[in-house]
Amino acid sequence: MSRNLPWLLAAALLLPTLLPAATAEEYYQAALTLYKQKDYEQAFKYYEAAAQVDPKHWKAYQSMGHCRFRQDRKGEALYYYEKSLALNPDNTALKQIADSLIASGVTAPAPPAPPTATAAPSVNAPADLDRPRRGFGLRVGLNWVKPAGQDGIDVQSGSGYEGGAFYWMELRRRIFFQPEFLVSFQTHEWSATREVRIPYPGGTVSTADSWRATVDSLLVETPLLIRFLAASETPRIHFFAGAVPGVLLSRRQKGRMETVVSDVPDFGPILEAKTSASLDADLKPDSNVFTASATGGLQIEIARFLLDVRYARGLIPVDKEGDAVMSVLSATAGYSF
Repeated sequence: MSRNLPWLLAAALLLPTLLPAATAEEYYQAALTLYKQKDYEQAFKYYEAAAQVDPKHWKAYQSMGHCRFRQDRKGEALYYYEKSLALNPDNTALKQIADSLIASGVTAPAPPAPPTATAAPSVNAPADLDRPRRGFGLRVGLNWVKPAGQDGIDVQSGSGYEGGAFYWMELRRRIFFQPEFLVSFQTHEWSATREVRIPYPGGTVSTADSWRATVDSLLVETPLLIRFLAASETPRIHFFAGAVPGVLLSRRQKGRMETVVSDVPDFGPILEAKTSASLDADLKPDSNVFTASATGGLQIEIARFLLDVRYARGLIPVDKEGDAVMSVLSATAGYSF
């Protein structure tokens, strides 16, 4: 798996070359956010790009008029309002606005010159251009951990928590690189039993041992993710994959061991003795300090709020002498600034 990971990342970087150009609706949605941010000139360019891709997009012409109206260029606003009404004459609300402008003495200028190649965003521009090209954020949530590959042991996943910061930057259209810094507290429980029977003339001596313990681990991880924007409409949907190198800070085991010794004679009463002892051990000396896993998941974005669900599978055994690796499912909520 670890040998294939670089090829997976390279494939993700080449994926943008196979994607179609931005649609009129994607430009329109980008312009809406810019308009809400009161960046009317930039919003106008994206509305104009939407109209270039779809000349019958009457909403784009209407919004171009709104931009010019906000910039106190009412003659141009009237021109675009009339252009929108020519495509959608049933828009009574817009017709009232246009009539009020005419009544106040505003006249539409001559049609502007067709936009040059640089007047509007390139059709190869990202569909997500309504957002900054880079940013950072915070996320916090829960994780569920379960070791895989421990034979003869009953393992139960435990609920831990994690949180940290992330940075993201746009690489290509719809493709983002997202490094993260996370502190992860992971916990799980395990139990095991063993019984030994030793026959002797006239009976059997049975020794039954049982263990139950909780293992708590604290790690610092730096996920390196490639994120792909699959749906630009709200809510935005992202898929991501990547590698997760990390460092184990602590790993401790606490629990109890119980031993029951039974003397079962062929005839007569059964004699039984119970003993118990606490388990408290530092497992870090026997653990691999450096960790690595492969991860993938789904991110849902509404405005700047994020919901992230991911699964990670360990690539390095937990113990120096052993084959068990960690499987981690996490769900976090975050905010991107």
